[in-house]
Amino acid sequence: MEPKVLIGCPVSKHHEYSTEAYIEHLKKLDYPNHNILLVDNSDTDEFYNKFKDRINIARAGQQFQSIKKKITYCRNVLRKKVLDENYDYFFSVEQDVLVPADALKQLMSHNKDIVSGVYYNHLQRDGRELKLPIAYGWFNEKQQNAILQDKDLLKQKNPKLYDALVKENWNFQNIRRQLTEDEVSSNKLMEVKMCGVGCMLIRKSVLEKVEFRENPDGFDDVVFCKDVAEKLKLKIYLDTAVKCEHLVKEKPWRWATDGKEFFVTYKNNFNGS
Repeated sequence: MEPKVLIGCPVSKHHEYSTEAYIEHLKKLDYPNHNILLVDNSDTDEFYNKFKDRINIARAGQQFQSIKKKITYCRNVLRKKVLDENYDYFFSVEQDVLVPADALKQLMSHNKDIVSGVYYNHLQRDGRELKLPIAYGWFNEKQQNAILQDKDLLKQKNPKLYDALVKENWNFQNIRRQLTEDEVSSNKLMEVKMCGVGCMLIRKSVLEKVEFRENPDGFDDVVFCKDVAEKLKLKIYLDTAVKCEHLVKEKPWRWATDGKEFFVTYKNNFNGS
């Protein structure tokens, strides 16, 4: 029999707009030996009651005000289920990511500790929209030299990267480089430094040693990848043949910050946590 896989992620009312399509795509996955569990951390039972008859869903994390605490807590609920019920893998699929039907079967075929599919963010840069994968690699020597030779241009074009490099005293070792659309255009397996957990297959042996942790400077996928690489010395892979749809343009809200904490601002000016 094929290895047993738990599929799921934290969910909430804030991504209700993508949930119908999300559930539809999860149910079309063609890998036979899997179960699904979504963990709803919404403030009320409304979202849970709407979808509980459609898919396996639990309630957890609503005791927290912080979105980051809610998400991390719920990921660890899923981690505990993988370990307690002896699943072989956890397949993390975020609520706004639509995976192709063969995604799990394709990722399982590599027999890796951690392997992800591709999904994208859409960013505005220099007056144009860029479609960039949520996956990161390293700066090669040529790229490092180009940056070091014109720091003022980097400060103008990419102030976030400039500030990060200044903080690291221009040591590129701890800096990640976002991959380009061209770099993931062909169908191949490649090693990456870091990626999101929107379509990530994780072996149980990884979760036995690493739990999900809150990230004071962002979301928990960054520190999870860092823990895997630094504590376990494991490689993280990206299968560019698995390309997912990411429903970020459709969302009726945006991430906002209050210091280092994230919250949701809806287009109708309603603020929720």
